[in-house]
Amino acid sequence: MQAIWDSRRDIVLVVGLISNILTILLSLLALWGLIAKRKQISFAFHMLVASHLDRRMSRVREALTRLDSLSYDEKTQRVEIRNLVAHLCGALSAVSEESEKLAQLVDELHEYHLGTKSLTEKHKRYLLSKLHGILDEIDHDARLRILGRQNL
Repeated sequence: MQAIWDSRRDIVLVVGLISNILTILLSLLALWGLIAKRKQISFAFHMLVASHLDRRMSRVREALTRLDSLSYDEKTQRVEIRNLVAHLCGALSAVSEESEKLAQLVDELHEYHLGTKSLTEKHKRYLLSKLHGILDEIDHDARLRILGRQNL
């Protein structure tokens, strides 16, 4: 009976040794893969960040489209316009750190939201055009940064 237990212990030791050796080999293989493919992994990470930025920009552009469809000359739409301006201020505040132009425009939009500056339809259209241009510029720069990292 003692011989059976000794053989079982030997089997457990051998299986444990084999699993430890396989774990070490697979870990080394994973480290090699991370080192050898770091550019591709970095590119994939930057693509994820870009997709997040795209989703955020699409929500901002939806708000801009809605704001563009409203007229400040109609008093019934002014509350919704102010709400959309507040939404834009909040949505763009995180992105405004990347662009000085956008930060200035967000500050200006914030003044209109608070009512410290009066908004007119003409000025609303001007702000929307300016905002579209700045967002296009940010989007273009982000895509160039990603494509610059694509040299795999």
